[in-house]
Amino acid sequence: MRKTPQKLYLYIGFLLALNVCIIGCEKDLFKLDRLVDNQWDPEFAVALVNGSVGINDIDLTSNSYLQVAADNSINLIYNGTVNTYNASDFIPRITSTPLQQTIALTPQEAAGLALAPVGTSFPITASQSVDLTAQTNIKMEIDSITLKTGIFNIDVDNKFSHNVRVVITIPAIITNGVALNRTISLGPNARGTITADISNLMINITKNGTTTNYLEANYNITFTKTASPILSGSLTITGSILNPTLRLVYGEAKQQSFLNTTNDSIPINIFETPVSGSLLLNDATLKLSFANSFGIPISVNIPQVKGTSPTNGTFFLNTAGINPQNFVIAAPANIRQTANSVLTLTKNNPPTNGNLLSLPDFLSKLPRAFTPQFSAQTNPSSVTRPAYKNFVSDTSKLKIAGEITIPLEGRASNFLIRDTFDYDFGDVDNVESFVLRTWFNNGFPVTLSPRLTFTDNSYNVIHVIDGQTNALIKSAPVDANGKVTSKLATQSDFTIPSSVVQNLNRVKKVITTAGIATANNGNQTVKIFSDYLIDVKIGAKAKLKL
Repeated sequence: MRKTPQKLYLYIGFLLALNVCIIGCEKDLFKLDRLVDNQWDPEFAVALVNGSVGINDIDLTSNSYLQVAADNSINLIYNGTVNTYNASDFIPRITSTPLQQTIALTPQEAAGLALAPVGTSFPITASQSVDLTAQTNIKMEIDSITLKTGIFNIDVDNKFSHNVRVVITIPAIITNGVALNRTISLGPNARGTITADISNLMINITKNGTTTNYLEANYNITFTKTASPILSGSLTITGSILNPTLRLVYGEAKQQSFLNTTNDSIPINIFETPVSGSLLLNDATLKLSFANSFGIPISVNIPQVKGTSPTNGTFFLNTAGINPQNFVIAAPANIRQTANSVLTLTKNNPPTNGNLLSLPDFLSKLPRAFTPQFSAQTNPSSVTRPAYKNFVSDTSKLKIAGEITIPLEGRASNFLIRDTFDYDFGDVDNVESFVLRTWFNNGFPVTLSPRLTFTDNSYNVIHVIDGQTNALIKSAPVDANGKVTSKLATQSDFTIPSSVVQNLNRVKKVITTAGIATANNGNQTVKIFSDYLIDVKIGAKAKLKL
């Protein structure tokens, strides 16, 4: 059907088994200054619409599409991302100060330095072992960390009255085959800073394989005695990693909670306009897809899937009846892979239990969106652990997507939809009255009884075209399986008298209300196929002012 820049949606509704899909003919349906007073020949003085509409003419939202099944029947599919959990949601940013050591001389060391001649070197050693667990808020038992970026900044404050030389070695950080070490020399009561770029370096924090989450530092300190007799003082060493970003963490994630954030909803736009009625669906599926690039298996539980609609309020899927209750998301074998897991819910999984609904009963409530919630645990006890450790990389994420597939098969009765849009008739000065004729040859198993209410901007009613008393479009006949056997034509005339025409220039909005029923007054299940069509002819005959 040819479409013009301005389209008046004559709401020709199709049930499409589980909902009504509204399709448009011409928004510029009739500008009254186009009409002429002449013979209706053979059917229309002015043909406004003449064409056929099928299932593929329906405008769908960006998160939906139509799928043709093997038997040529139609599935309507809605999908979207529920949430994405990144590595930063699992491992907080490292903001700790891993090194903090104040070194003073023992009485024996002070006595030895006092007896030494001026200029004599006097060596001592010290070390520090830092537990990173509390400092980094990391719950994993970490074997190694590789930083994408990071500068190890070490500040040394010498409060002795002697020269000092400090060699700092960190065995956990290997660069060019040897442990990271830095040297700084300071005069009496002086302070200095040394740095080391540790970007892309692996930090082994197992203390030679004996534990996890521990970082060691060794200090070789050499004092050179000055003429000053003062021997008291201290040497303070403070080390921190500036602007660290993680590239890879290996270790044991243990069992901890996960996915404790708010999830997005996936809209089901076909349920935006229905306001009342009975809808029974034969089948539908809801797939929850998990794409996991964390090196951690995760057990997921769904405590709630919520739906809302203006008519039915808030209602819930029977998530307690989902099998399995604890769905396991697999883990990839290495950081270059993503493991995909899918949980599929059907008409029988879960069943309805009181106010907690099965999937068909949930959809019969006409939800405009569904919102799942998740609780989860890492490394579930039901999963045999792999030989490799858990890992989290900077690119690790868990993406959760939802897809609801609705086969266009079912039945509806007393189903009512309503919508409103702007409209302007144009110039009516030369028109006294006119007749609008509609002719539909319906190949869909759906009866449509619409009403068009024309109002001003304040919704004051100016005129009503009533197609609800007698159905404007009658359902095509169907066989015992609910499949259309032939088309059925319906013709209707609507007279717009002069008393109404003179007020049409005030029309600014059209409210469409359509009653929908499947074949046999909604008592028979029907199925929509891709080759179904409805032929549409709409025309008008005008009486002009002399």
